[in-house]
Amino acid sequence: YNATPGQVNLAWQLAKKPFFVPIPGTTQVAHLKENLGAIKLKLSVDDIKKLDDGYASLTVMGDDTRPQLKAQSDVNN
Repeated sequence: YNATPGQVNLAWQLAKKPFFVPIPGTTQVAHLKENLGAIKLKLSVDDIKKLDDGYASLTVMGDDTRPQLKAQSDVNN
């Protein structure tokens, strides 16, 4: 596809939920332009299935929320 991993990720999210609006955080114009390139990337049904299957096979471990943030939110409550 001649695309970056980030572009593939954003294109995958957009293909799964067209009403979903990913908001990739960036402070650099070059990264914003890169992210916008995901709009042009068209994934096939087979591509989406492969990405879904790959994601489903991952095991996510650990806690990514700082204790201070947890104390101020309803995360895990």
